[in-house]
Amino acid sequence: MTNTITAALGDMIGHEKILILAFSSYAIGLLFFVLGNNFWEFLPFALFQGIGASQESGALEAWFDNQYRRLSNDPETKIYGSFKGKLFFVFRITSGACFMISGIIAVLLSRRFLFVLRFIGVILIIFLIIALIKPDEVRKQEAEKNRKLSHYLSGGLCYILLEKRSIAFYFFGLALITAAFSSIWSNFLLFPLYYSYSVSDYLVGLLRSLILVAGAFWTLIGIRISKRVDHSPRNIFILKILAFPSFLLVALCFYLTVPPTNSLVIQSFLGLIFIFQFSSLGFALDYILRERLMLQIIPDEFRNSLYSLIPTLIALLSLPLIVIGGIVVTNLGFIAAVLLILIINSIGIGLIGFSFKFGQEKVFTTRRA
Repeated sequence: MTNTITAALGDMIGHEKILILAFSSYAIGLLFFVLGNNFWEFLPFALFQGIGASQESGALEAWFDNQYRRLSNDPETKIYGSFKGKLFFVFRITSGACFMISGIIAVLLSRRFLFVLRFIGVILIIFLIIALIKPDEVRKQEAEKNRKLSHYLSGGLCYILLEKRSIAFYFFGLALITAAFSSIWSNFLLFPLYYSYSVSDYLVGLLRSLILVAGAFWTLIGIRISKRVDHSPRNIFILKILAFPSFLLVALCFYLTVPPTNSLVIQSFLGLIFIFQFSSLGFALDYILRERLMLQIIPDEFRNSLYSLIPTLIALLSLPLIVIGGIVVTNLGFIAAVLLILIINSIGIGLIGFSFKFGQEKVFTTRRA
């Protein structure tokens, strides 16, 4: 919930400093977890992890995007989109691998040892930030103007609420779609769906890893296609429809035609993997084109604060949605919950379409100014 404040601080003091503070907070929290033995000793872990997440939110992306805009010659942002797609591919592959490796370590050694390894990794990241991320000279010049935190905090909000109102609709629609998936789908439906078709912890881990790794290879195809596609409002709007509602509809049809039996059926297990690949290409393309658009429409001066505004909106929207979703799942079941997500996603896509078509400012162009 403090994303916007700490992001504005990053715009003011420098992204490298806010990243060091973020990972230092992670390290302190992990120390509490590794040394803790009861709820009250674990509580500081959650507190420092939350502080670190709010500081980290959008900081590295903002630093990279600002540097890219100043140093690159990529007016159509196609090289940028290709790079972000490859980064997403690496993330999916490593996530799938880490999911399985973490499970093996937890079983053979202990869960606590996993957090020791994470602590060591966080310390290494802090040294990498110090060594590789250098202070932004342009930001230093801005700091010399004696601008205060309030300038960066209010400046980004004023930019989208007063100057570029269509971006505000775009942000809100994007946050609504993400909040529905993260609060209802991820919390209440995803892993129960995995368990209903795989019935054991080991097979759930295997299923999750296979889905992530297989989805990563669709990202490679998405990278190739994205080089031939403009990040125009029409293309992004179409991809939003193809990626999100279509996936939910196909998943719902699979659930109805191949209902879970709470026992392992190989055909159903493989079918579920296939269902998750149905929209993987659409998700990958949507991500790449969205990143290209964000690089273009957000001013460098407020990039960190505005990048962090979306997670803040997601958190605010998730609070009521997680309550509503819990009630729906408990009383009406899986099918009703999926329909609820579909309705919310349709509203979010409608807001994005409104921002593209009826925005008063022509900010959603396909070329960088």
